[in-house]
Amino acid sequence: MRMIDTHCHPQHFLSPAGASEPSDEAIKSFLDGCFAEIDSILMVAITLDDFRLLQRAASMDERAHMSIGVHPCYAHEKPFALQWPLLHEYAAHPLVKALGETGLDGYHSQDYHKEQEEFFCAHLECAATVEKPIIVHTRAAAKRTLEILKAYPYVRGVIHCFTEDADFARTALDLGWMISFSGIVTFPKAKELAEVAKFVPKDSLLIETDAPYLAPVPYRGKTNHPSYVRYVGQHLAALLDWDEADFITIMHRNYQKFLHINKR
Repeated sequence: MRMIDTHCHPQHFLSPAGASEPSDEAIKSFLDGCFAEIDSILMVAITLDDFRLLQRAASMDERAHMSIGVHPCYAHEKPFALQWPLLHEYAAHPLVKALGETGLDGYHSQDYHKEQEEFFCAHLECAATVEKPIIVHTRAAAKRTLEILKAYPYVRGVIHCFTEDADFARTALDLGWMISFSGIVTFPKAKELAEVAKFVPKDSLLIETDAPYLAPVPYRGKTNHPSYVRYVGQHLAALLDWDEADFITIMHRNYQKFLHINKR
């Protein structure tokens, strides 16, 4: 049993901006490279245009799971009225295991708060309808993110790439949300984040890469890869004083619980 990457973006490896649609061979080669080192990946959409590529990848290997959604920084690019029905259609697809990533970003995108909130709430409502979890992105919007999550107490999911403070973490945990740590937790200056990780319950913890971004130590500053999730896991296991094999077992159990695939 090996680590699982609960958040990565294969589309950025396989179909960067302006590139043609990748061949089946390219997709298979990417997946083979991942599964040579880890057991499963969750491939996360940032726009609805990602659906076809991620669907192709997910159909090739049962260890590759997919989400669908609109990242807050892209919420303004196409009219909500056109995307809303498409989100529902894609969300109901059997290969789609989660919605997102969605949420609020006041750091990279400061001019489209209305559009971000509209899409965030739409994802939460859709998740309730199709009974699937949500992947939440929050950056420089902690208070409003929690306000919105409190308005949807019947929806659950994960706060991905967690970088908020302890108060945010406790509130999210009280609301029933899981917390995922990326390579940031391996950075020497991430001491506050490390303290948060220490009180997250075992059954509420996930790990991720957010590849191709945020490569962990020892690859910090380089292009991240889903296989590097093992460095996040090893770091957290040591930080929490857990046996690494036990840590991996817990991550598998949590991943299955998160995606409702424990009865697969």
